[in-house]
This record gives sequence, C-alpha cells and structure tokens, in this order.
Amino acid sequence: MHSIWIIAAALAVSAFPLRAQEAKEDAYRPRTPSPGEMVPIKPGQYTTGDAGGLAAERPVRRVTLGYFQIRKTEVTYADYAGCLADGACTEPREYIDRRNPDLPVAGVSWFQARDFCLWWGGRLPSEAEWEAAARGPSGNRFPWGNEFEWTHGNFADGEPFAFGRTDRHDEVAPAGSFPRGATETGLMDMAGNVAEWVGDWFDPVYYGRSPSQNPKGPPAGQQKVIKGGSYRTVAADNRPSPYRAAARASLPPEMARPDVGFRCVFDGKDPMELTDPEKP
Repeated sequence: MHSIWIIAAALAVSAFPLRAQEAKEDAYRPRTPSPGEMVPIKPGQYTTGDAGGLAAERPVRRVTLGYFQIRKTEVTYADYAGCLADGACTEPREYIDRRNPDLPVAGVSWFQARDFCLWWGGRLPSEAEWEAAARGPSGNRFPWGNEFEWTHGNFADGEPFAFGRTDRHDEVAPAGSFPRGATETGLMDMAGNVAEWVGDWFDPVYYGRSPSQNPKGPPAGQQKVIKGGSYRTVAADNRPSPYRAAARASLPPEMARPDVGFRCVFDGKDPMELTDPEKP
C-alpha cells in the first residue's frame, strides 16, 4: 500500500507525497489545490515593513519571492474536519461555534496549523509571503488600500469589547463575509476576523538582518509570528493600526486562542523542506 501511494504521488502534475505530522510516519497524501481555492502570487520584489510603524516593523525592506499560491480564505471548520477524519489533525482546544462549518477554525496552536497545512498539501506561509499577499501588487498599507475602513472587515470597533457594533458580528464571522475588504487579487479577511499563524519565528530585530531572497525568519525562537489582527484586537491610542499588513504580533507556538486561525500556501515543492518538523 505504501508503494502505491508513492507511485500515485509521482504521477501527480504538481503535488508531492506529504507527511502529516500527527499521523503515522508512512501516511502520505498527494494533493493539488482545486480551482478557485487559491490565489496565485507572482514572483518578484515586494515591500515589507512600515517606516511609520513600530520598531519591529523597521527597517522597510525589499524582498524577492518566488511564485506561490495562497488560500483565498482562512481555513474553516469544514476544511479542518477532513483532517480530523483522517487522523492527521487533533481537536481545536477552543471552539467559537462548532455548528457552523463556514467559520474559520480557531483555538489551534501553531503546531496544529502546521499539521493541517502538511496534510492539505502545503505549508504555512512565511511572514514575507503573507505580507506580500496582503498588500497586493500595489503595496497597499491595508489589504484594500491605504486608508483604514471600519466596514471592510470584522474588527474590534475601536473600543475594548465593543465587538459587533459596526460589523454586526460579536465574535468571528464566516470566512469571506467582507468582500469590500478583499485584496486586489481577491484574498479575503487578511485584516480582522481571526489573526493568522505564519511559519516564522519572531525576532523584533529580524528585518535589519534578514536575507532579501525568500526570507523565512530566524532559525529558532520562543514565539511564532501572527499577522492580520482579529475581531478582538483593539487599536491603542497614538499607535499604528494593528490591522495594517505590516503589523507584527507573536505568540508561543503551543498557545491556542479563540481569535487565532490560519491559511496555507502551495508552491508545488515538498513543504517539509520549509516546515519545522519538531513537536513541542
């Protein structure tokens, strides 16, 4: 049976046998993303960071990225259920509402997000890939443009626990609920709703010494980067918006919060080459 899976994967046009970390060592799943599921990001140079942002977002840098595809929406409970059924994922630690399969899956650690992306056929995006995708070809400050718009996403409405006053969602919203907040390339919910794990370890001074070619973050660290802000992220007075594409935050990789989810990328390569294999 093991050899049959390997032969099937070799015949796939743009997929590879991928090991799911929580499954058996010999469990492989060839996969190619379905049409409409992904948004292609062209190879080239992209700006990351914000000269007017926080210290960890400086200096602004130009990075060169290869071609990749990124999921149009955040991974949902419906998506995650397939990984659970295959035994390659473990149960989220917190559920907002398990009855709605269209909600982004949340309450998952970085390790759980990593395992899903490997099972699915890809990996978590690097921080640079995520930011480039969120800013779009024009390098926008926010996914939709350069000015913040309260109606373009599921945000905390400017006050602690004032959730839902503007966007009508007290907590998380179904994936893709705010088409006006989409990027130029059609990505949804890159600001607000749930914040998103990316692959990189967090280093507050990394931008000053990172490589310019496909940066993947420092080799080790204590916390992983999260991007995009969430429905619970409150903007502090006199500080840059946490919903900017350049905004950086971090959490310990074993932590699971009800406002943190993820999305995956696919580049046709073996994702294990760019994924931390170790468990906590």
